[in-house]
Formats: sequence, structure tokens, C-alpha cells
Amino acid sequence: VEAHNYHKIDIYYQMAFSLAGNLAQKGKFEDAVKIAEKIIDNQKIKYQEADFLAKLYTRLKDREKSIFYYEMAYKDKPNANLAMIIGQLIHKQDAPKAMQYFADAYVLGQMNKETDAFKYLEHLYFNEIAKDKTPAEKEEGFKQIIAAAKARLGIKVEENPTPNT
Repeated sequence: VEAHNYHKIDIYYQMAFSLAGNLAQKGKFEDAVKIAEKIIDNQKIKYQEADFLAKLYTRLKDREKSIFYYEMAYKDKPNANLAMIIGQLIHKQDAPKAMQYFADAYVLGQMNKETDAFKYLEHLYFNEIAKDKTPAEKEEGFKQIIAAAKARLGIKVEENPTPNT
């Protein structure tokens, strides 16, 4: 009986989530949000749900709720694209936090210096956060930011990397 009840709940959830998606496709973002928020449990929210709500709130121009749900999606499934979106949304209000997201995006993007993540991170750190530091302090600080991103993401950090000779 319990298994049947869970299955029944899952079917209603899927139907409601599908309805919210259909409403969003028709441009009825407020109606889609109302339905989605009624069925989604923020304590157990998953990537797809949080990303859906974040995009709806972006369409409704509610920056705070959009950031909130993008961050929830990122907590469930960290990826470079979401890290970039969040960093771009918050960099004017919270530069140090944005820098962390750009660093995460850079690390998740295989540390490619040609990516926007690296360019945003480099600009934000060197031109805003560390603008009054010496070149040596800037370089060391930048290395620490990358190491911290690796640690946050569970990527092994080399203690004393040996230079290529």
C-alpha cells in the first residue's frame, strides 16, 4: 500500500511539474511559479526543479529569487555553466562570493585560460579585489583562490607543485 501511495504521489507531482512547464512555455511565468512552488519541497529540491524556478524568476525579473534557486541548483549539481551564471548575477553586490563562483567555473571547465570564467575571475580579482596589493601578493592570492575552488569541489590540490623544467 505504501509503495502504491508513493507511486500515486509521484504521478501527481510529474503531472503538476509538466503543467508548470507548459505554462512557462506559453509565457505564463507567474502561474508556472505558483504551481511549481506548491509542489517543490525546498528542503529536498533537486537540480532540475531549482534550475526551472531560477529560470522562471529570471523571466519575471526577480533577481533575488533567481539567484536563490540557481544557488540551490548549483548545490545539487555543481557545473561550470551555473557557476558562471551565479557569478555574473552577483558580482556587483558581492564580488568575493562572485569570485568564488568564477573560480569554481574555471576549475570545472578544466582550467582553460581561454574561458570566460578565467577572464571574469582574472579581471575581478586583479582589478577589483586585489588592486592595491603587490604583484607578488596578487599572484599568491590568485593561486590560493584556485586552490580553494579545487578544495570546495573535492579536487586534489598539490601542496608544492614543481615547476616544469
